[in-house]
Amino acid sequence: MGIVVTAKTLALHWHDGANAIYSISAQPLKDGESLRIATGGGDNNIRIWRLLTNSNGEVDGVKYLSNISKHDRAVNCVRFNGQGDLLASGSDDGSVLLFCRSEEIVREFGDDEDEILESWVLVGGHRGSAGMSMKEVYDIAWSPDARLLCLGTMDGTVGVVDASSGALVSTVRAHAQNVQGVSWDPLGEYIVSLGGDRCINIMTFSMGILKSISKSCKIFYGENLETLFRRLTWSPQGSLLVAPCGIINNGANTTNGGTITTAENAVYIFTRASLTTPGPARAVAMLKFRKPPLVVRFSPYRFEPSSSVAHNDAESPVFTGGNRDDACYLFAVATADTVSVFESTTLRCVCTVGNIHYAGITDLTWARAGLLLVASTDGFVSAVNIRYEG
Repeated sequence: MGIVVTAKTLALHWHDGANAIYSISAQPLKDGESLRIATGGGDNNIRIWRLLTNSNGEVDGVKYLSNISKHDRAVNCVRFNGQGDLLASGSDDGSVLLFCRSEEIVREFGDDEDEILESWVLVGGHRGSAGMSMKEVYDIAWSPDARLLCLGTMDGTVGVVDASSGALVSTVRAHAQNVQGVSWDPLGEYIVSLGGDRCINIMTFSMGILKSISKSCKIFYGENLETLFRRLTWSPQGSLLVAPCGIINNGANTTNGGTITTAENAVYIFTRASLTTPGPARAVAMLKFRKPPLVVRFSPYRFEPSSSVAHNDAESPVFTGGNRDDACYLFAVATADTVSVFESTTLRCVCTVGNIHYAGITDLTWARAGLLLVASTDGFVSAVNIRYEG
């Protein structure tokens, strides 16, 4: 059984003036639905697209569907909910907005009538309050039931917003620096954030109260790492959390009796048990990289691992903390210039793709099983198609 990987950069003007694409999200597939994606850009806009694929499932191109221009500053994050009927966005203007697809085309002033094929209308959101006013929103994540959103802001705050009312329900000052990544546990128990203060923060949300219960520091890069985002992710069944921007400091003896500290780049892998053990959260495994990893994204689709790879799941380092998950999923890890894909059960690297963008990678999304989309500040999106043959 062999692995076939193809990668293609979709070189078109995704956003005005070839502005950076800061985020990308694929709408969850439904029967009979096309592959629809949303992008958030440095031009303050959200754009909706349809992927065009060939007989092998590879992306040939995209079709422009709609433009959403409700933000006043750059859009840092776009996320469809699990049902695919709502799209949330977070922006430098401090707002989190919610949109749904309209049954009718609603044209705004300046729209080209021939270009707009569908409309997404504003249905709610949060534009700041006394508790969180006009602070840049860097990352957002839906709750499993799509009733709530968590968000991370420039001032170190993590907040929870009610999706129906737009009310800011609760906040925690989770970090001393920017919150650059948030992720909501698929089982609904934990919210986890990653910040520029070198810490990962584990929180619970219960009875309307957001509460920090554990924190692990000094195993991640600090604010000296030049990145806007540290996007971490849970596995679909909630058994694993994978966090980027990890740093491993190694000491080596010198001939004069001193030590030289060298640093290695890593993602850290936590189980549910290791996140909440007494004391700091402990990683059960790590993966090393040539450059700092910045974004991690799990595929929501189960994947059949290669039968040609012999392994013993029970001895895998991922399972030393318990909570074994027999299902195999792919997860992608992006540095500034490469994307690597791994199997969750073995941590085996399936493939690495590089040199597909001229500038830094900002976000990842899985459009379907084996189809990964990559967004970049160069203003383009790439499609990576992975399949087993033979």
